[in-house]
Amino acid sequence: MTMRIALVGLGIRGTLFYNALKTRSDVKLIAGCDISPARLEAFAREAGDIPLTGDIDELLAMRPDAVLVTTPDFAHREAVEKAAAAGAHIMVEKPLATSLADAQAMERAVRQAGVSCMVAFENRWNPPFVAAKNAIDEGRLGDIVAINARLNDTIWVPTSMLSWAARSSPGWFLLSHLADMVWWLSGRSAQSVYAAGSRGKLQALGIDTWDGLQSVISCRDGLTATLTSSWILPESMATVFDCKMEIIGRDGAFYIDLTAPMATCLHKRAEGVSTLFADVHGRLQGAPVSMVHDFVDCLLAGRPVPVPLSDAVSNVALIEALHRSAESGSVVGVE
Repeated sequence: MTMRIALVGLGIRGTLFYNALKTRSDVKLIAGCDISPARLEAFAREAGDIPLTGDIDELLAMRPDAVLVTTPDFAHREAVEKAAAAGAHIMVEKPLATSLADAQAMERAVRQAGVSCMVAFENRWNPPFVAAKNAIDEGRLGDIVAINARLNDTIWVPTSMLSWAARSSPGWFLLSHLADMVWWLSGRSAQSVYAAGSRGKLQALGIDTWDGLQSVISCRDGLTATLTSSWILPESMATVFDCKMEIIGRDGAFYIDLTAPMATCLHKRAEGVSTLFADVHGRLQGAPVSMVHDFVDCLLAGRPVPVPLSDAVSNVALIEALHRSAESGSVVGVE
């Protein structure tokens, strides 16, 4: 059987998934879609072997078996609802949405259509987090009582990499990763959150969003998580991001540092070399690559996709509550 797959959103992630899947003999990439003429032109130079369009209805008329949605954070709903209505299975970038109402609407559309939908929480395929999950599941840490984590980006991300940073935040773009890890590693959902944040640096550059957000999350069964993210670190950093996590149990602890394993090239300045995914002897490898392959493998085998859509909806509920808390200065319950 050959899985016919279409791409909606042809930026960094769409290009990555195209390159990850193009060598599979059981996958046929049938079309790509983006509303930006510039991205269509750039993608045509990268992948001139598939039809490209600016109209999602035209793409869905080609009857793909599955659609990979990699549009900006706030722009997932239309593509997901239309793909579901067309009977296509879906993998969509995290966060699922930037409002709980949109997330719940997509969940209803997927359920009514009877298709599979997976949200791309790629750290569930990231070896350090998988090792932590194994240690927890084996009981080596005992009862988990605290998780403390940070995930930061340099200011290049909201000012240059993303043209739509003002319609997102470090909460949606970064903290959603950490929140998913708290749930996946511990199995405990959030009950309430207290958050605070800062603004000013990006506003001065004409980007009206948070510079950083810090949060304390109270979970069921006594677990507390402190999560922090900012995206105004200096571009002089060797790497674009900085990610660290400590998981504390009654019998042990687990420490993750995703920055330290990065390779460093020294020439005119120190430059980090990303090892999260890389071309190894002509084949892409890394967490997001493994994730999209597993999505396809599950569809071909008729198995449930690895990330339940309900996890992604709960993630949106938490991050939305976190933003409400930061705006109000009070503790907010999580739906």
